[in-house]
Amino acid sequence: MDSGKEGTWIFCYGSNHPEQISRRLEVPLEDVLANCRACTAKGYTRAFMGITSLWNNTSPSTIIKAESKDCKAFAYLMSAEEVVQMDKWEGIPLYYTREDILLEDKQGEVFAGQVYLQVPQEEFVYPDEGYLQACSKTSMAYYYLPPAEETGSVDYYNAQFEIINGFNGKNEGEYMAKILYDEHTEKVIENTLSKALE
Repeated sequence: MDSGKEGTWIFCYGSNHPEQISRRLEVPLEDVLANCRACTAKGYTRAFMGITSLWNNTSPSTIIKAESKDCKAFAYLMSAEEVVQMDKWEGIPLYYTREDILLEDKQGEVFAGQVYLQVPQEEFVYPDEGYLQACSKTSMAYYYLPPAEETGSVDYYNAQFEIINGFNGKNEGEYMAKILYDEHTEKVIENTLSKALE
């Protein structure tokens, strides 16, 4: 894709779904969507650790290396100014660092990007329901962002991921969400969320 924008592809896997990026960076949602690219961080899995007051003193996400796993989400092309803004939201360098990563899009093209990785912490508190919902929106973006799956104008997109303790690697549970999404209007029609295996 070529929107004409210059910047860095930032891999988004946690609560930074397109709507939250729009709010945090004060950029119109249409502009955010025009600069998003569905992609996968191969050999990584989403995990949770540390404590954040932004989500009721529970553990936010990071990604950790896991040979047999893949983390499907998306990358947003951020300008240098937007990266500076997002660094503040991510608590650079106290809570997160920004590292280089290789990403793969739906066509199999590998491209360079960066990702926010949490500074290792020993604490784990089961993530807040609202935070998990935000993560599920980020995960589901993989399916509706260009090139969208050929499924018709309206479809359910499912997000299911393990709640991995980022400190010790233990599986603490599983989260599942299903969103009915209209591709023509880009509106969420129905949002069904549930927890399993707590």
